[in-house]
Amino acid sequence: MSSSSVTPGVVLKVRFVTSNKKAYQDYVDYVDRDNAKKEQGVHEKLFTLYQDYLSNPDKTSSLFTQQSDRLDEEEK
Repeated sequence: MSSSSVTPGVVLKVRFVTSNKKAYQDYVDYVDRDNAKKEQGVHEKLFTLYQDYLSNPDKTSSLFTQQSDRLDEEEK
């Protein structure tokens, strides 16, 4: 196989920006805007989806927190 026949499935391009750059502050301002934070219940919904995902035995062996390596039903 020649290298010219290889086609990438995904192209990932990233740029690292340190906190002392204007681009970093622009990003912080962007995610901190009122419009981005308008739906307060979204975080709870996403956390519930995360719990559902991690409670699936095909995905992982258990749910965990900072205090516990394995949550029982009451803790979930």
